[in-house]
Amino acid sequence: MRTVLIVGLVWLFIGGAAVEASTSDRACRQLFQTRQFVSAAQCFEGLLVLKASQPQKGVWLWNAALAYRQAANQTQRLSVASYFRENAVRLLTRYLDGKFYRLPSQRRVAEQQRERVKGLILYASLSLKVPSPTAQLVVRGYRYSRRFQGANTIQVRPGSYTVVFSLANNVQKVRLVHAPPGQQVSVTFADSPQTTPVSGPSSSPKKTLFLPPIPKSKPETLVPQQLMVNITPPPRTHGTVVASWFMIGLGVAGLAAGGAFIGLMVDSANKNNELVQKIDNPSLRLNGETVDRLEGERAVHKENYERYFAAGVGLGVAGAVLGIVGITIRAAGPRESVSPSSYSVSVSPRSSLSHTFFTTSTH
Repeated sequence: MRTVLIVGLVWLFIGGAAVEASTSDRACRQLFQTRQFVSAAQCFEGLLVLKASQPQKGVWLWNAALAYRQAANQTQRLSVASYFRENAVRLLTRYLDGKFYRLPSQRRVAEQQRERVKGLILYASLSLKVPSPTAQLVVRGYRYSRRFQGANTIQVRPGSYTVVFSLANNVQKVRLVHAPPGQQVSVTFADSPQTTPVSGPSSSPKKTLFLPPIPKSKPETLVPQQLMVNITPPPRTHGTVVASWFMIGLGVAGLAAGGAFIGLMVDSANKNNELVQKIDNPSLRLNGETVDRLEGERAVHKENYERYFAAGVGLGVAGAVLGIVGITIRAAGPRESVSPSSYSVSVSPRSSLSHTFFTTSTH
């Protein structure tokens, strides 16, 4: 997520806006930086009506598509995310058809992004079967409405839809249909759909519902007094204590080293993502950065990522095992021998209602 935001912010500052659009452009960038992605997308798309150069409008189109993609990643509702991604595809198509790019590499990146976003929508196929070619159908969903006549098969975004079927005699029937991602759903309407009549008062005799009687609660009884003796065990031997703490220390050190390698692994992954963005988007490259050089650096970070992952997991598992062994030694190791005469019993009543608790202590 952080890498994608960095790439988006770089795109936001490409090119200089026209003087008449400078204030609005800054407002759109501010919306994007504060993660108001839907408002930012609408703001950038609204700038296209202003007088500006072709490359500048290309930047606004790209920024609007990027904001819609970020909005799709931000929401948890599949139907809303699919709608935002569909808008991103629409803007990228406009970017390509209008040739708002300056370099062939920018065109290739836009084509790759469009296909990638389109593949994430996972359109569903909705097959509607009706008995008459004159039947009217209306399909409504999230930001979607379509009307047609007769049977039809349409591609829709994943989500829930309301299908209204009507005939010439004004008989209607409504169905609620759920279209899962990438699947086909078939809906068939009968020859003579009937609306559900509103029933009047029922003439059937009323039925009396008998409930079982609620049992009376029994009075609570006190728990009989018990003698609970807690004998403090003798202390462990000195060797047992040293060995257990040594193993626990090694376990903590292993876990710490594993965590450090995991941190290095995450850093390598972030750098690898940055290099991927630079390879796909030539405008993000610095002076002297070529594709071959970036691919070489990416291979190094990928190799480091695998090494750090293996080292982090290995040290973490080893640390956990050593810690468990140390705790086990401390709990089950040999104890010092203590004579029975060294014990003395002290009575300390803990509760006067249910039980009395007795403890023993050693001198």
